[in-house]
Amino acid sequence: MAEQRINRINISCLEILDNSEQGEGGKFISILCRSRGEDSSGFTGQAVLLPAGKKLTVRKIEKKREDEYIAVLKGIVRSDLKRRQVLVPLSYAVSAGKEAFFLLPSSKERLEKGNYFVSGGLYPEYNGENAKPSAAVTLHGRVASFRFFYDFPLVPGAKYFIAEETNRDLRTPVTLVYPGKLNQKESSRLADRLLKYGGRPSLKAIYSIILRTDSMVHIPDFLLGENFDGSIRSGNWIIMSREYDRIRNAVLKRSAAFGGVPEKELSAQINGVKPAILQIIEELIDRGTLVKRDGYILNGEREGGKSLSPMASKLLEDLKGEEEGVSLSLVSNPLVADTYRALVRLGLVKKLEGEIILHKERYEMLAKTLFSRIKAGDELDLGELKELLPLSRRLLIPLLEEMDKEGYFEWKGDKRVVLEKG
Repeated sequence: MAEQRINRINISCLEILDNSEQGEGGKFISILCRSRGEDSSGFTGQAVLLPAGKKLTVRKIEKKREDEYIAVLKGIVRSDLKRRQVLVPLSYAVSAGKEAFFLLPSSKERLEKGNYFVSGGLYPEYNGENAKPSAAVTLHGRVASFRFFYDFPLVPGAKYFIAEETNRDLRTPVTLVYPGKLNQKESSRLADRLLKYGGRPSLKAIYSIILRTDSMVHIPDFLLGENFDGSIRSGNWIIMSREYDRIRNAVLKRSAAFGGVPEKELSAQINGVKPAILQIIEELIDRGTLVKRDGYILNGEREGGKSLSPMASKLLEDLKGEEEGVSLSLVSNPLVADTYRALVRLGLVKKLEGEIILHKERYEMLAKTLFSRIKAGDELDLGELKELLPLSRRLLIPLLEEMDKEGYFEWKGDKRVVLEKG
């Protein structure tokens, strides 16, 4: 299927006609759109607004007349929506940018370097009404580099049309073969790879060329069943095996730091395409190789307290003797406080309400003691629980609240009912 779609990519998208409210208002935004490309009647789910590149959700669409629809949107503000912008499903893996490389037709007609009007890509008429040239074009044989004057939707394998300023009616079809910027050496390699396909690469071949050029490529859903030699798939990302291993090893090394790495910082610490790195991180979390806890990413191998720092080991040992725990709010040394928080993330200590740090073994011993004295179905108020577990209110109340969270009790009026879990 993919081999047959070269230059005939039909994208289901919605062009914004009117960004004013089309419904009764409320927490969602409704706008008037025109269907472009394939039938848009089933267009719901995650989408991207082009050329702005903002992601949002299309909750539903309702047909109004002919090819016009009212689209109900979530995850975007109305001021971000403009006429002639286009909503495209994320499944097509379409991006926007200011630089790209195109394959020119094999005809003897020679194009000159200069500024050109550019249309098409998402659908044949896209940008067709623009009054000014869209891009500066530089020729490299049958390959041309385009430098757009504004963000432009980039669809690998799609057909675009270019026209000179002096003769806008004469449109030449071109095919986008690489979305982005390349240096002279890289662009020469791109041209060589295109020549291997006789100047007529299939859609899969175009994505394969991008993969070999960048070591990774973001593919649309309709290519997910295709095989790309020497690569690993992670979500919709196809990544060369060596590059995948490099990123994976870097993620595991960084996340092995004591207490983990802040989730928002991990991808920034690794060289590469950020969306692809984030996809690999999510994949490793799904597999259990990484653990996400309290805004941090931890290497799963660090669970259980392997390779603790000397300070962490001492704090953990000292905490065994603190029957009432340690109040984190009273710890004046920031390094000590951060170490306690890291021990919490590692699951070696419990952090109770009121910033009380309690050794995990102490918590488990108190729970075991309490539940040796009660049974499922018992209804107990705070006074009765204090008699069964004589602790200070400072510790008892947050301890019971933690047990509530873990499903040991449920509330019935002003009493706790013991559940089977206990």
